[in-house]
Amino acid sequence: MGTDMRMFVILLFSPLVIVTVHAVCSRIYHDRLPQTVAVRALILGYLPMAVFLWKGVFRALSCDTGAVVSICYCFVVYTSCAYAYFHLFNMSETARRIRIIHEIHKAGSLQYNSITALYRTPDIIRLRLKRLVGMKRLTYRDGYYSLNDRLLYRTALFIALWRTLLGFSGRRVE
Repeated sequence: MGTDMRMFVILLFSPLVIVTVHAVCSRIYHDRLPQTVAVRALILGYLPMAVFLWKGVFRALSCDTGAVVSICYCFVVYTSCAYAYFHLFNMSETARRIRIIHEIHKAGSLQYNSITALYRTPDIIRLRLKRLVGMKRLTYRDGYYSLNDRLLYRTALFIALWRTLLGFSGRRVE
């Protein structure tokens, strides 16, 4: 396998490195804010990526302009993946709609009061429920909200699996 292909494969696996480092950091720094842990993990992720790239690609290259450009390219690619990962993670941490859908699915259907009791913030919940009904993800009938389809529920399951892999399954999600 050529140098370019090795670099491509290593960069292709950088999201796996990010998730793995994040999972480890989540278990070590479990008492910190999840976003702080994510940023720390993304920064620490540069270390294994540098080792993989050094051993797999750059050790055999001479230090010329092409190698410097390749190193910069790898830095930009990892940083871009880390940036996207952080925002995806941050959305999963703050998206109340995912939790609402998950709770409604678990119960089969819920009344408005049961949903607002989860958050103690009725205005936010009212707005989210209105949007979900408007998007045709929920149906409101006889005082109960029910799921119309399973797309967002499957997304919620993926997020729950992701949280479990990161070690957040026992934490309360707000």
